[in-house]
Amino acid sequence: MAGPDVPAGVTLPAISRHRTPTPWTLRSRMEKTMKRSVLVVDDNVYLTRATAQALEAQGLQACGAMNATQALKLVAAQEFDGAIIDIDLKGRVDGVELLAAIRELRPGLCAVLTTGHEPGVVDPPEGVMLMRKPYRMSELVAAMFKQDAAA
Repeated sequence: MAGPDVPAGVTLPAISRHRTPTPWTLRSRMEKTMKRSVLVVDDNVYLTRATAQALEAQGLQACGAMNATQALKLVAAQEFDGAIIDIDLKGRVDGVELLAAIRELRPGLCAVLTTGHEPGVVDPPEGVMLMRKPYRMSELVAAMFKQDAAA
């Protein structure tokens, strides 16, 4: 019986100092250190900036584009993990058409489409989440990760 003056012993299993990380732990570490990059496309400059800043506050890298032409140039020049695209872009190409063009360059890119329209007015492509404006940034980030997990 151990008392205050009697040393007690505990035997622990031996642990190697040089453990080989499993693929799961390597992936987990990489995901924690790698920033995911998201392209934000909206013709409203203030909304694009606010969305990009909110995504960056969540630990993501964000890049904004005001139209389909800018967005396609960015996608051709750099890798993105996801895209948030307004359906009602000014110009000849709408958000749904832009997403199709982006996916020709980056098949399987996860995406969330946004709209100010009432539910049911716009049908997103299969497997793409549609979020109605105004949206909460936390919901937008969650939707982006949900799309990423489904991809």
